This record gives sequence, C-alpha cells and structure tokens, in this order.
Amino acid sequence: MLSELDPVETRQVRPSLPKKSSTSDLESILFVIVERGERTPREQHYPYVTLERDPWDDYTFRTLFSLTIYLDRTSMVRIGDVKIMKLGQGGGPTSFVDRRFKGLPVNYCSLGQSYTYYNLVKELPAKVADMLLRGINDVVYRPGIRDAFEDEEVFQLSLLRTGSAMTAFRDAPNLFISGLVQVSEPTVILGFNTDVGGGTFPIRFIFNDSPNLPDRINAIIGYNGSGKTQLMANLAMVATASIHRRNVDEYGVFEDAATIFSSVIAISYSAFDTFAMPDEIWHTDRERSMVSARLRLGASTFGYTYCGLRRLVSVGSQENSPPVRPLKSIEDLTADFTIALDIAQGSDKGAVLTKALQSLGREPSFGRIGLDRFLAMESTNWHSQFEKLSTGHKIVLNIIAHIVCYSEPKSLVLIDEPESHLHPSLLSAFMNSLSGILRDLDCFAVIATHSPVVIQEIPRRYVRVLKRIGNSTRVEEVVQETFAENIGSLTSSVFDLDSTATDFHEVLRNLAENRSLEEIDTIFGGEMSIQGRAYVRSIQRQLRDSNA
Repeated sequence: MLSELDPVETRQVRPSLPKKSSTSDLESILFVIVERGERTPREQHYPYVTLERDPWDDYTFRTLFSLTIYLDRTSMVRIGDVKIMKLGQGGGPTSFVDRRFKGLPVNYCSLGQSYTYYNLVKELPAKVADMLLRGINDVVYRPGIRDAFEDEEVFQLSLLRTGSAMTAFRDAPNLFISGLVQVSEPTVILGFNTDVGGGTFPIRFIFNDSPNLPDRINAIIGYNGSGKTQLMANLAMVATASIHRRNVDEYGVFEDAATIFSSVIAISYSAFDTFAMPDEIWHTDRERSMVSARLRLGASTFGYTYCGLRRLVSVGSQENSPPVRPLKSIEDLTADFTIALDIAQGSDKGAVLTKALQSLGREPSFGRIGLDRFLAMESTNWHSQFEKLSTGHKIVLNIIAHIVCYSEPKSLVLIDEPESHLHPSLLSAFMNSLSGILRDLDCFAVIATHSPVVIQEIPRRYVRVLKRIGNSTRVEEVVQETFAENIGSLTSSVFDLDSTATDFHEVLRNLAENRSLEEIDTIFGGEMSIQGRAYVRSIQRQLRDSNA
C-alpha cells in the first residue's frame, strides 16, 4: 500500500543495492504511476519504481515518463526518460488500467530515450534489471516483441522521435548480450549540405579511420566572416532535429538520411556565439516552453547540451522580441562545473574523467596549482577550489566535465574556438585530453578554430578550410601535413598569414630608412631578433640599390 506519510529523504546513488539486501527471494517489482506535481509515494517493500508522467507532446502523443528506482529507504537511482505506449493508441497521454502494477499487459511496450538509460539499468543487480525491463515490456531488452509495435504511428512519431532514442534502440541491445565480441568500429563519414548566408555547399567530415592517430577530431579553419561559427550552429540544429524533420533544409541536410548521433554537445565560451539553446531547436511555442521548464533542472534535454557563457533559461523580454539570455556569472560557471563533475564521478565514466584530468595535470600551469590534489577530493570540495582558478583553467575543466558527463556512445561534440582564454601549452594539453575522452567514450568532435596549436594536434586529412567569395562558399583541404608541424609553418602556409602585411615590417622599414643597423639594434637593447636583423639588411640593401 502507498504510505500517506511524507516520503523519506533519499539520496541519488550509483545503481547497487545495499550490501545487506538480497535479490534471491525477489519475485517482482512494483511500478507506480505518479502524475506531474504529485508527492512521491513511499512503499513498504523495496525495491520499487516510480514512473512520473511528463506533459511532453510528440505530435499529440504524450508517452514520456521519468523512471526512478528506490533501492531502500534512503537511496534511489534516477534512471531517466522512458516512453511507454500501447497498441492502437491515438493522441493524448498513455492510459493505464491501474496506476500500480507489477507488469504491463502484452499490448504495452516501452523504450528508454538514451543509451545512458540502459547503462544505468545494466549496473543494477541482474535480477532487478531483468524484472524492471520485463515489467515494462522494454523493446531493447526484449527484441522479440518489436514487430508487434514498430509499425504503430505512436512508436515512430513518439518513441523514436529523437536521435538519442534511435541510438538506444539500435545499439543498447548489445549491453545485454552476454559473451558479445567487440568488433572494431567502422569509419564514420559525415556529409553535410548547408549554407552560411549564400549558396548551398557540401562539407564532409571523416572520423575513426586511423586508430593510431587522433582520428576523432575534425577541424574547420578560415578567415573571419567565412562562416565557421554559423556552420557549426547549423550542424548542431540538424544533428539534434527530430528524426521526422531531417528533410527540412532550413539549416542543412545530411547526405545520408540514416546519420544519427546519440546526443549533441555544443560548446562555446564566446559571448557572441550563435549556437541554438536547447529550447530553441524545437518548433512550436508549447515545445519550447516545456523544454525551457526542463532546463531549470539541468543543462541537457532530449540529447542536446549547451556548455558556454549564456544562461540556459531566458529572462523576460518584450513581446515579439527574441528571448534575452544574460551571460553567466563566475558563480554560475562554478555551479555548472560542480554539477557536471558530480554526475560524471558518480557514473561508470568516472575513470574516463580521472584519466582526462590526470592528463591535464601534467600541463605546467595545472601542475603548479596541484591539480592532482583536487583529484582526491569529493566533488563537494571542488567548489571553493574551482573559484580560485584562472579563467582558462575554469573553462578547460568545465568543458572536460561537461563532455564526460553528458556524452554517450556516438555523441557529436561541437567546439567553437577553444583557444579563447587559453595559453598555448594549456590548449595543447586540452586537445590531448579531448582526444582520449572521445576515443574512450566512442564520440566525435568538430572544432572551429583560428589556432595553429589546435591544427598541430590534428592530421591534415581531418582539417577543412572554409573560403567565402561573395555569396559563394567552398571547402578545401589542406595541402601540407599539419600534425606535429612547426607552428610558424602552419601560421604562414595553412592560415595564409602574409608576412608583408604584419605591423612589425612597417615599423622596421621606417627605422631602416633613417637609422643604421647598429642604431636600430641599440633601440632593442642589443637583442634584436635574427629575422628582424635580416629584414633590416634587406631593406637597406634595396635602398642602396635604388640610389645607385
């Protein structure tokens, strides 16, 4: 029976039962439907599951629930979003014969909405996980029942609406196949047709084709105004779009309609970035309003995460005006980090996070502040230490924590100009940590950059040059190898820095016309650079020849 008492205070824990608990005599799990805003019930027997109804609307179908399992009186696990349907369901919410049940009838099925959902269930004791998934007729765990539901309109339009759900439906069954032999992942080719203010153009990214190289990162370079940031924003919109809107070319289209990413993580620490916020990718006022409400509880929703300077939730704005999103304060950034850190450390990705932070700790500036000491701390103790760090350190740690926290296998990470606020050595260390995270978590990244330090860490086959001429945009490949190349060579040959256009040439030319080389060297305290001396000599030689 449901208790009429207030629920006891519970804490989120990793999915494991208390040591004294046993599942050997467990015969069933009770499921309880909870309406939105209702008090969470307290049952007398553990474990039990609550399914809190969410008002989210998929083309009139309302199938979304938030699943939480209570392991004992003081601990629980929020497993995440799941959608439940029944055969012949029309529009409206999924209805049930009873709000309390030990198993759904055969004309119902469910689908977890992310790969993480199934990872969390997998960490439960085997018998508990089995009873949970069988109790709600999960189509990932019980693939034999799929045929009865797959052709239903509600299944296609609601349960499989997002890329994260599609990825779970496709890949999560492997989690429950014992003895599965892991095979090497295939090369991923991402073809994308889009425009950035002119004509449509194609761009192609390649991932995971050379395991001995950092093959999980592609880079976009180009002059200011070439459209790099807009291209990234367009890519985020299409990669996150509802599966049934992939043919709408407002922002672009994938060449392969089957291209699916489990989630998208958009990262920019520019105050002028154009990434859409999680509520802006939806197309109706009702959807945007509901997503905005969900964002008050966390940074990620329906497979899209934004990590940056703008606040997730807008403040009041005038009618018919775009929402106003103030920039985050230092306190906001600190809170973002500690939340992401806590989630990442409490998941099965904790080892990946530790490895990434240990790699960063070898960078000189992090070494001086003793990042290794922080690794031994509980996440609750990071807050005060984080506030003392420099801007660059805060940004790098935030990015790393967010990627580990919110990524799933086959996530797409989009990073706009990571070099902002970072010393070259810290930027290089970040690239190294990022490459390891992407490989460990089976994710991919596209980076827009102006930095030769970034390009130095990426083989040329993964670098694309965006060039804009009038309304025409074209994409070119880099001619020379970029990986491990000299920074000066990359600056001149890849980023097309014309040495004659730099300010120091004009300064030295003016000096060379009126002073001797010795006088000029004296101005520099006798420490004039070799390149500077050579340039002055060449100018003075030209002057002598012209006067001869």
